[in-house]
Amino acid sequence: MSEQYSNTPEIHSAPEMTSDYQTKESLDEQAYEKQETLQKNIDIDQARAKVLEQPPTLAALPYDETPEGSQPEYIDKTMKKNTLKNELTIIRHNLPTSQKILSMTIHQPLIKKASDISANTVTRPVGLLGGGVFAFVGSLVYLMLDKYIGLQYNYLFFVIFFVFGYVFAVLLELIFKPLHRHKD
Repeated sequence: MSEQYSNTPEIHSAPEMTSDYQTKESLDEQAYEKQETLQKNIDIDQARAKVLEQPPTLAALPYDETPEGSQPEYIDKTMKKNTLKNELTIIRHNLPTSQKILSMTIHQPLIKKASDISANTVTRPVGLLGGGVFAFVGSLVYLMLDKYIGLQYNYLFFVIFFVFGYVFAVLLELIFKPLHRHKD
């Protein structure tokens, strides 16, 4: 072992005292901290100056001072049409050939118009719910009658019940929806 035990006390030099009874080391630490805070203040002042030198952003400007031409005043049909065409071209570029052909077919004006019309009329939630419930109940009753009478079950009746229930539910919706107004 490199350490040896001795009975004599170790001798250390006494810290130098100043007039304020502070050690020289604590004075050095305090001076260093003061210098550090001054440096931070200078850095903050430089950062503020840089921010103030930069031009203001659109969010910082009042509504009347927004630059001309930053946004169109209105969006018309031609702008929407051109944007859709550009987006579809970009998207189709990344698709496989079969999906490109399908995309071109689906986005034809005639097919798109027919799809929009059918989306608003055919897939009515009330109609689907009414058709489904009526088809279930109607098929159940028809199945019971066939079992007791001894006939063979005809699957076409399920479709007939569904269509009848769909039409009935949509008609009820058209009759009662104008009568029930929301009070806001």
